[in-house]
Parts: sequence; structure tokens; C-alpha cells
Amino acid sequence: MTITIRNGEKLKRYTSGDRIGEGGGIKAGTTYRLPEGNLVYIPESE
Repeated sequence: MTITIRNGEKLKRYTSGDRIGEGGGIKAGTTYRLPEGNLVYIPESE
């Protein structure tokens, strides 16, 4: 999977490897894909 982050005119790309990630963490929110293809991120309520 590749993630592209745009910061002004600069683009950064991060590509995941074949290894499964591990570590600690908590759910931060939910992402939905809209019919036109856009992604919407909804942060988790505190």
C-alpha cells in the first residue's frame, strides 16, 4: 500500500513493506469512502 501526503506543493509518498505491523495503539477514528471515491476521516470521540 502507498500513502501520499500533500503539504502545499510538496508530495511525500510512504510505501508499506510485506511485513505485518505490530505494536501498541488505540483506535483513532474511522475512514469512509464516498461514492465518488473521496475518503472522509471521522476522529474518534473522547
